[in-house]
Parts: sequence; structure tokens; C-alpha cells
Amino acid sequence: MIGLVCLVLAVILFLRIPMSNMLSGFPLSLFALGTLERDGFAVLFEWPASIVRALLVAGVLSGLAKPVFFNTQNAVGLCTNWRRH
Repeated sequence: MIGLVCLVLAVILFLRIPMSNMLSGFPLSLFALGTLERDGFAVLFEWPASIVRALLVAGVLSGLAKPVFFNTQNAVGLCTNWRRH
């Protein structure tokens, strides 16, 4: 399960979202440190941090996607209105 969360954080780290590398890299490195030291408390502490990070990225991506869909819908609407006249 920790490997899956680390994979998701690594994919988030790979995305080109401005100023997000530090927020993704920090939980990822603490997961690695907690796993290497076999410290369950450090790993337990990182679960909420990684969930918050995933929610932040989901919010940023949905905020970036809304204008694209809105503009596409308006462009398609203008094209269909043009054909009616």
C-alpha cells in the first residue's frame, strides 16, 4: 500500500505544476525515510500529508481543466449557432 501511494506521489512529482515539486517530494522522501528506518510513526504521519497533497493536485488540475472545457463548449456553441443562420 505504501508503494502505491509513493507511485502516485511520484507521478504527481513528474507533472509540470508550478511550485508543486517541494510539496510532492517532501512526503515522498519522508515515506522513504520511515520505511528505511522501519518507523511506523513516521509512515503513519505521512498518510494524511499525502492525501492532502493528492487533493491539492486534484483541485489544481480541475481548476485548470474548467476553463478549457468552458472555452471548448463556447467554441462549439458558436459554430453550431453560425450554421443555423
